[in-house]
Amino acid sequence: MPEFESEDDRKIKLNAVQVRSILTALKKQRKIRENAVIAFHNDSDGLCSALYTKQILRDLKYVIEPEDLLPLTHLERDKLEIDENKIYFFLDIQPPKLEENIFCVDHHIIDDRNKFINKNMLIYRPESIEYEFISTATFLSMYVRYVQQNYRFNFSRFIDKKVWWDNEFDRYVALFVAVADNIWLLSKYSPTPLLKELIDEANLTERKLIKESMGISLLLGRDMDRMKGFSDLLDKPLNLLEISQFDGIVAPRSKEIDNLYKFARDVDREAQIFVTEQNEQIDQAISLTERELERNHKTISDYMKAMPINLKKDMGTVMEMLKTVGDRDKAKWKQIEFYGKEIDRLEIHVKSLETKLKSLKDRKVLIIPDNVPGICVFISKQSSEQVKGIMSSLLYYFGQKNIVVEESEHYAIWGARGFNKDFLENELMTLIFDKRVLASYRRLEDMSKDLPSSYRRSLNISHNITMDTKYVGGMGGRGLVFGGNISGKVPQLFAILEISGFEEKIQELIAHGELSSAIKGLTEGQSEVNTVNALRTKFKSLGWVTIQVIGGPGTGDILSGEIGVPIAWLAGANKDVNLSIKSPIT
Repeated sequence: MPEFESEDDRKIKLNAVQVRSILTALKKQRKIRENAVIAFHNDSDGLCSALYTKQILRDLKYVIEPEDLLPLTHLERDKLEIDENKIYFFLDIQPPKLEENIFCVDHHIIDDRNKFINKNMLIYRPESIEYEFISTATFLSMYVRYVQQNYRFNFSRFIDKKVWWDNEFDRYVALFVAVADNIWLLSKYSPTPLLKELIDEANLTERKLIKESMGISLLLGRDMDRMKGFSDLLDKPLNLLEISQFDGIVAPRSKEIDNLYKFARDVDREAQIFVTEQNEQIDQAISLTERELERNHKTISDYMKAMPINLKKDMGTVMEMLKTVGDRDKAKWKQIEFYGKEIDRLEIHVKSLETKLKSLKDRKVLIIPDNVPGICVFISKQSSEQVKGIMSSLLYYFGQKNIVVEESEHYAIWGARGFNKDFLENELMTLIFDKRVLASYRRLEDMSKDLPSSYRRSLNISHNITMDTKYVGGMGGRGLVFGGNISGKVPQLFAILEISGFEEKIQELIAHGELSSAIKGLTEGQSEVNTVNALRTKFKSLGWVTIQVIGGPGTGDILSGEIGVPIAWLAGANKDVNLSIKSPIT
């Protein structure tokens, strides 16, 4: 394996000399190996990088068979077997190992470095990408192609001088891929209007670019024949390609694209309506409860004022006497019974109202729009593996930080946009159980000594949830893209306890004699639920707008439009939501 030395990105910028060293290495490899494999990330950036790289390799006389154009997920990349008799060019995805016959062009950071360049590798992303240029592997591949044609500009000048802008096809591809891989720059979270300005300057339509990217990603996410429809695009020389070919490729998927786009847009709309409604309802409930509480306090005060002085002197005695059997014929006893019972009834009601008011105010804190963490959408298995990632990116584009969970009978996969890793790791955990915590509740001292040693450490749901920044998604969110798997089962206790009501729920279980059965899963592996169900329970109760998409007859596929009646939850409240994705797009 050759030694690949990284460069200090503060000292050296990407330039034509560095790119020519890669082209020279490719020429040397051609003398040894005739065939080339182009392995690219299965999204728009990967595909368009392949367009330019295939032309580069063609000019170097490499043979590229149709089966050697490989769209890959990161999982597929890790399982790929390398043929020593071929060279491999990885695009928008980094290779599983480093060898002299393996090349790479990518824009994702590696080992926290923004640059990794040598004769086989071009991994580059300037520090201020949002202000210098829109980071994509296609931009880098395009630059390599220009250098191959004897352009001498360094990469910064290539971007700043808009060398790529002069060619209509290059300009379209550059902006199309910029949208596909950086859709977040068009959302309300964008730190700069650069991408919008470029789209406007090129007289292109933002929504059309987004939908075209969706179509490419959906096709590349199909389980079977994922390259069907791309052969003409990849077979032609670059100088014969036309923008209209992208339209032709995605046209057969137009209904599916519209369904998914409208679904994400309606989820955003319904989430905002739901939060607004709940805030209005809870404000009204708080106001009504406060007024009722005030009336009860006033009534108690009025009774106290009207009460005979001899009773008023010692209310404690009066209330104790209510527990005895007095002489009902005596006027004093009738006074005690009337005032005592009324005041006792009112004070019980006051306590109930105070508990209700505290609960309402606690819920209010959860659902203040600025406090709502985001949307969590649970969908069934989809016909394209890209659906969850595209939907997550669209929700982020519409302004919603979100998690989308795709689940089937045997697994669940999630993707998230807009959160940092620490926040997500915290939210993906449910209650942490510790033997000492459980033993602090009555009736548990004897039980705790029988806990297996494997449970004498903290237990949490995150042991069954993986997090990965290498998430297949189809549309970009830059550094705030995460995803992973949810697997296994957890004790039922995880699913029925809410963090906000931990002690109350424990005491309730104890009062009803049900704690032993609830805790059974910790000691005997029984009473278990799927981890994803426990996670859904947490999101439903703790301030996330949680939407469960219930499939129609035999399907829950968003692309087909058969999604049944989705239900939304927010901090304990729920409603049916109107997500009729069959209606026309406006």
